[in-house]
Amino acid sequence: MSEQEYNDTTLRRLQYRIEGFFEVESRRERYEWERVRWQSALILQMFAKKGRKIKPQDITIFPWEKEAKTIPAGRKMSPEEIKSKFAETDKRMREKWQKTG
Repeated sequence: MSEQEYNDTTLRRLQYRIEGFFEVESRRERYEWERVRWQSALILQMFAKKGRKIKPQDITIFPWEKEAKTIPAGRKMSPEEIKSKFAETDKRMREKWQKTG
């Protein structure tokens, strides 16, 4: 971000950029952890009994994978559930902005 962009931006846009930066960093870190887990599974596979398949999820399940399982894959949310989720998110974001703002 250039100095001119910084001077021309609003506090809310700056906050969005900061949150975006941290989201990107968080994803990079997740990919690194998943890569290490995958490599570990490959190494352990060499020492496993014949016929035994070791999957990366057999080693560990990360917290972000547990969160992702809250809504089963392939299941569509009803319009009421969607509205409820949006309302929850809106409430959390408003509380967050009131604390920081």
